[in-house]
Amino acid sequence: MMRGPTDISHIGEYGWFDWVMFRDNLPTFPDNKMILGRYLGPATNIGNAMTAKILKANGQFVCRSTLRQLTQEELDSPVHQEAQRKFNESIDASLGPGSTDEDFDAEDLMPELPHMEDQETDNSDDQPPDEMMPEAGDNYINAKISIPKDFDDGDVTKLTANIIAQAMYAQCDPDRNQYMLLDQLVDHRKKDNAISLTKQIVQRDNGHTYRHLKESHPIETAEYAVTRKIDHEPAFNWWAQHFLRKRDRIISLVKRRNTRYLKRTHKFGIEVPKTVAEALALDKKNGNTLWADAITKELKNHVAFKILPDGQPAPIRHQKIPGHMVFDIKMEDFRQKARLVAGGHEMEAPATITYASVVSRKTVCFALTLAALNDLEVKAGDVLNAYITAPITKKVWTILGPEFGEDAGKTAVIVRALYGLKSAGAAFRAHLASCMRELGYTSCKADPDLWLKPETRPDDGPESVSDPDMYLGAKLRQTQLPNGMWAWALSPSKYVNQAVKNCETHLKDNYDGKYSLPRKAENPFRMNYEPELDDSTPLDSETASYFQTLIGVMRWMVEIGRIDIATEVSILSSHLAYPREGHLDAALHIMGYLKAKHNSRLVFDPCYPDVDETKFMDCDWKEFYGDMTKALPHDAPEPLGKMVDLRLMVDSDHAGDKLTRRSRTGFLIFVNNAIVDWLSKKQPTIESSVFGAEFVAIKHGMEKLRGLRYKLRMMGVPISGPSYIFGDNMSVIHNTQRPESLLKKKNNSICYHAIPESVAMGECKTGHIKTEDNLADLLTKVLDGCNLSWARAHGVNPPCCVQPYD
Repeated sequence: MMRGPTDISHIGEYGWFDWVMFRDNLPTFPDNKMILGRYLGPATNIGNAMTAKILKANGQFVCRSTLRQLTQEELDSPVHQEAQRKFNESIDASLGPGSTDEDFDAEDLMPELPHMEDQETDNSDDQPPDEMMPEAGDNYINAKISIPKDFDDGDVTKLTANIIAQAMYAQCDPDRNQYMLLDQLVDHRKKDNAISLTKQIVQRDNGHTYRHLKESHPIETAEYAVTRKIDHEPAFNWWAQHFLRKRDRIISLVKRRNTRYLKRTHKFGIEVPKTVAEALALDKKNGNTLWADAITKELKNHVAFKILPDGQPAPIRHQKIPGHMVFDIKMEDFRQKARLVAGGHEMEAPATITYASVVSRKTVCFALTLAALNDLEVKAGDVLNAYITAPITKKVWTILGPEFGEDAGKTAVIVRALYGLKSAGAAFRAHLASCMRELGYTSCKADPDLWLKPETRPDDGPESVSDPDMYLGAKLRQTQLPNGMWAWALSPSKYVNQAVKNCETHLKDNYDGKYSLPRKAENPFRMNYEPELDDSTPLDSETASYFQTLIGVMRWMVEIGRIDIATEVSILSSHLAYPREGHLDAALHIMGYLKAKHNSRLVFDPCYPDVDETKFMDCDWKEFYGDMTKALPHDAPEPLGKMVDLRLMVDSDHAGDKLTRRSRTGFLIFVNNAIVDWLSKKQPTIESSVFGAEFVAIKHGMEKLRGLRYKLRMMGVPISGPSYIFGDNMSVIHNTQRPESLLKKKNNSICYHAIPESVAMGECKTGHIKTEDNLADLLTKVLDGCNLSWARAHGVNPPCCVQPYD
């Protein structure tokens, strides 16, 4: 709706498809400066208001503001009439003949619009719960997969493969019951030299025709074209066979992954049996008893069965399940391992939690830092056959296998939480919790797997304690800092060395020299390599599975302290659904870098940092946010021990992903001088400016800090004051430090108010830091050798020292 006088000159001067004369490119003498064209309406967002779209004789349109109508003399002139005839012939040759009423369905020419009525509502506030869609965890649906396609004219474009997988999944309901929305294609109509999909006759449940079949039902359309031997026609010959080959590839890939365990015969070059008989046969073949010893060791510690006398039937209301041995090779020492498991897949899934949660990585980092800060002991232990110590929560029985020797074939009731039972993990977790409560420990509400017990230390306590041998796959040892203080350090060097060795062995045994680790790798990535733009050959199913295994191994390395490869591993993780040759080469380049730089550590330095308070401003925010106070948990335990400081270094690149133009968030969180949390992750939104990307990153880091402050308080650790947030974007820092600053981009308003509100309540402070001093830069982009070496030397994975510092 508009009020007042309105200028409609740009839409009222010409009629649709009128003949016009317009000025195109400047001609040379004696050609006419004005040429003939057809008016297509006003141009939008181009030029001034009088700019119009004009159709040229070659079938293309241009936008011009210099045009005029034909005069009556020109319309009557035989010369102009001949020019108009040639113009129409040129248009027919370029775009084809004009459409007639027969080219359209009757329902498209005269559509019947539905009668709209107000819907009656019950004014209820109850909303149905959101349902989890099966596509959310699928590797094919919505994956960004592009496949290059060559056409006859030499043009190369990229076609998406997602539509194939989507069409396959669309034939099943959420319960995996197959149904058909499309019955069949029964006939087609050929028009000149092409097949019009809009004219194919389709039989559906409602009997109506269905257009755009290439997009909605590509598999059925391609199969129809092949069956009717019309796949060579122009409408099909460039895509029908390609879609069918891609469908077969997806089906084959799923089948291979489902049978991967059955086909696997060796691990780390050692043959792995599938049954007890195969294990004993391998011992006989190899001339040793390694597998037999592994079986004996497993059964020696078992108290999970109550063997019934011969002839006694199983108790009533007990369910029968199978049991068998599984075999594996331990990575750290290539030791044979046997595990007796129950066939829990035949049991109904319980409605409650079935897994045993574990303590988080951040909690472990907190514990090691606080131990060094307060001079506490650190001990680590393991539970042998953990699950069978817990009472079972289900009534089940089984028949003992040949591994039980004289008791083979007997009926036994399972009385302990055996591996394989769906509720075994939860049963062990509940049993362990009851034991910890009896010892006087209480579970931390911020981390239920952290158990606390206040104690006082006598003066004549133990002076030293031996170092734990292994923890979470990494070596744990004490290291002396330059100031003479001792701190705990986590070194994954042994795990990294073994992983690199396994990688080299696998490449040598399976690929005959096709793949290998680079001899020299100073950086995790090759210089100027961009995985998102890689269009090399896609990997076959077996090699793609190995690529996914490598990414999983490197993800765990990042989890246990290898922060220097976090960005590269995160980037490659975006290509797990459809990896290519270049992606595998990049993963092997990271392994080559780890081979050369395996000797690193993560030091949990308890020393207090030197913070320049002049970088942080104290302003009055009451006028904007009122009397804000810190959100302190009311049920936190009494703070004990020394206080800790929290710092956050945060950074973001801008549109670093060349394909999607998403930015990457990276941050490091310190407790005193110890790094306890880190992140390198692609942002979920596309930001149009560096300012927006940095604001999203700092908000993400602030929320993490808030959670860590809560966890420390619930652990009984006193916090000295607000957390210090360091960023290298001055605009963002000014917007979070000064109340008088104005937000210039409304799309960042949520981030803008979240961070100053946290500053107003005294929860954190923001300050500027130079880019070259920001360690979080390591987690937002791929750094070269010099910058990477500087980051490693300043606390991010410094090299290990065999001897303590001088």
